[in-house]
Amino acid sequence: MKIAVAAKGRDLDSETCGRFGFCPYILVIDLETMEYEAIPTESLGKREEPAKVLASILGLGVEAIIVGFMSPRLLAPLTGKGFDVVTGVSGKVGEVVEAYRKKKLGSAIFEIPASRKKTRQEIRWALRTTGKEFLSIIPVLVSVILLVGLCETFINRKFLLSIFSGHPLKDSFMGALWGSILIGNPVNSYVIGDMLLKNGVSLYAVAAFLTTWVTVGLIQLPVEIETLGVRFAISRTLASIVVSILVAIITTVIIGAF
Repeated sequence: MKIAVAAKGRDLDSETCGRFGFCPYILVIDLETMEYEAIPTESLGKREEPAKVLASILGLGVEAIIVGFMSPRLLAPLTGKGFDVVTGVSGKVGEVVEAYRKKKLGSAIFEIPASRKKTRQEIRWALRTTGKEFLSIIPVLVSVILLVGLCETFINRKFLLSIFSGHPLKDSFMGALWGSILIGNPVNSYVIGDMLLKNGVSLYAVAAFLTTWVTVGLIQLPVEIETLGVRFAISRTLASIVVSILVAIITTVIIGAF
């Protein structure tokens, strides 16, 4: 009987991998002889296409698959056809295979608990990652506070009402235009949107502004043209502006209905 194990390396001392199709290697192992073959997933298809990787592995005569996690979209058809799929595993491939051999082949899914050492490593990694993410958002939080002060100081109600008249189509267009020019962080857009609404600007303008604020960005159009081509960049920009106007009108109509 042949089984396939998602692994991070080429041998039985390698660690098992967490997600099928996104692992660097698949080890195809003969349970009777313990001979194995390490197959790079890149040779089977793109890692972002686990279904193709799975199809290639099944073509090798594999009857069971061991992996940390498999998408239910792939798992359901396999178990329905009688394949043994083992999820929730961790540890070295050799240890996992040995644990699987001691189980009866009728078992569909079982879990091998992680070692305490690995659990501590995962906790430390999670804490480091969380800390880095928190530090990365501090500048955004500071910018939000500064933005509130600037908006309240330099932008007054009279100025805003001279731009936005309350006409649905005009306000949607002007909101989309200013949002396309003044591209910024999504978090900041909430602050600006709240300020605009409190100063009497219509929801048409605010909805269009917020949509283009995070999706268009005329200031980056030259770079987009250089990278993706003139036709694509301009088409995408114009389409985004038109869609934002439609989103603004539809949003306002729906909210008004309630």
